[in-house]
Amino acid sequence: MAAIQHMRGRRPRQALESSRAAEAAVRRLRQTEPDDTQHVRVLASILYNQAMIQAMNGAIADGILAARGAVEAYDSLIPGIGPEEAAASVALRSAGGFLHGPPDDGVPVHETALEAADAKARLCGLLAEAHGEQALTEVRRLGEEAVAVYEAVACVLPGHEAGLHRVRSLCAAALDAAVTAIAGCVAQFAR
Repeated sequence: MAAIQHMRGRRPRQALESSRAAEAAVRRLRQTEPDDTQHVRVLASILYNQAMIQAMNGAIADGILAARGAVEAYDSLIPGIGPEEAAASVALRSAGGFLHGPPDDGVPVHETALEAADAKARLCGLLAEAHGEQALTEVRRLGEEAVAVYEAVACVLPGHEAGLHRVRSLCAAALDAAVTAIAGCVAQFAR
């Protein structure tokens, strides 16, 4: 994706322009081919990256909107799937079965669940940065959901320990930021 190349090249404005162009193109594709779930997957990926790009450009509120869009898009591909179902997807796959999202998707449920968990972890950090203590409940809920999926998958599929550690760290940092904001408010009122 050109947007990522621009970010790596320290060109955040160009990265955002590229990401927005890609988003617009995929949204047009979704209008002409609304039943193609690959368009939803690509849109989710674009919005996930766009959340980071927006944050790096100092537009945290726009980053939150993009991250929420990514979470919603990923979750729409696997409605009602939690950590247990994601782990069961791995077990079925290992046994030669295949549990996947929508019939034409072809992507194992656990892979989409992990992508959704990553998007939730990114959203946690942005919410904590923008809203501090006001976002504590949502940060805690999203973080618990993200970590639970990674824990469930890592228990049955070796190789996801690094992802689990990364998501735990991101969510813990976000929770710490929200709690620190509360402590700061309490200290301010105590004066």
